[in-house]
Amino acid sequence: MTSKHSLTALLVLGLAGVTSLAGSAPSFARSSYDGSWRVMVTADSGRCSDRFAVSLRVAGGRVNYVGMMGEQPAGRVADNGIIRLVISGVRASGALAERTGTGRWRSTSCNGSWVARKA
Repeated sequence: MTSKHSLTALLVLGLAGVTSLAGSAPSFARSSYDGSWRVMVTADSGRCSDRFAVSLRVAGGRVNYVGMMGEQPAGRVADNGIIRLVISGVRASGALAERTGTGRWRSTSCNGSWVARKA
């Protein structure tokens, strides 16, 4: 069974991969995705059964994880909202719209989905 901590790490590490896959967007260009996001992460039933929330902040296409240690760089969101990630064996993909987003994630031990809402 995967712990809440490892699923949080999964999402954070996964989002870091956006930098290499999202292309070369201008560093501080305004984006319709800018703002605070609340992401509900859910593991599929089976080996992992967990659900928890993660806070993210997007500014100019850059994604930061907002956790107990403050904000930490986590990656990028492309201009069209597509997110594709590959970090430490974790793969995640999905898309953001102006106020919502959805996607899937997968690790070597479990997989699941995520749903995001702009705060």
